[in-house]
Amino acid sequence: MQLFPYINAFGVELEGGWNRPFPRHYLFDADTRLVASEECECGDCGECDECEDFHNEHDGDEDEDGRYLHGDGSVTVQADYVGEIATPPYKTWGKFVADYRVAYPDRVNSSCGMHVHISMNEEMGDPVALYGSMMTPRFEKFILKGMKRWGTAAGVRPGTAFWRRLDGANDYCRAQWCPDEQVRDTDHGGNRYTRLNFAWSCRGRNTLEFRFLPMFENKTIGENAIRQLLRLSNRYLSIAAKGKIEARSTGEIVEISDDGVIEFSHVLADIGIEEEAPVCA
Repeated sequence: MQLFPYINAFGVELEGGWNRPFPRHYLFDADTRLVASEECECGDCGECDECEDFHNEHDGDEDEDGRYLHGDGSVTVQADYVGEIATPPYKTWGKFVADYRVAYPDRVNSSCGMHVHISMNEEMGDPVALYGSMMTPRFEKFILKGMKRWGTAAGVRPGTAFWRRLDGANDYCRAQWCPDEQVRDTDHGGNRYTRLNFAWSCRGRNTLEFRFLPMFENKTIGENAIRQLLRLSNRYLSIAAKGKIEARSTGEIVEISDDGVIEFSHVLADIGIEEEAPVCA
């Protein structure tokens, strides 16, 4: 049984720097581990021609298994290997954690983001309707409020990158709201630099991207942050799948239209936030 049943799969982009040859000799997918030693008799020394051929073939590519590694000009850490590793999509938490703990960068700073992608589980409802139910400012507020509560409970220091990114004080996760533009974008357009990026059409991924998490110095805190984000998203979707949302504070029933978009404002739990996010220019 999936830990987050309304989420079909999830993946994470890890930005940072590595002081080990990991990015060049350890590639992975959700089901198998692929290391250069499987093809190199040397056991992956990282220096011979066979290793170099293996690295040249695989590094930086996004293949059918979803393995890829590439540079990122926004990352400014000092390390031997700098850039981003994006995991493949995972359906189970255990497999993800096993790879995450190995893949986590050796060096991170405030320039490094941790982006989480989720897709919808069609076995739990119409994936288009489920996705559409998140294209409302109330969903963003529900997620941000929940993550702020988690950050406080987890003891994340005030003023750090976590809080700044949640507030939209970062050029790569701005406090803007433009899901209609994002959902039509088939490539990596400039509108993606918001806290939530509705990347449904981007290269056929059908995902929602959360861009507001930083890379934490402590990878266990990062792991817990991802789990909390998935838990909150799954909770919201479990309510949206019923075709209505009941605001606990008022008892108001809000219906979801046929195309999955919540037509008018509502409150989940005790969000209590009225300020609207600015739209994209």
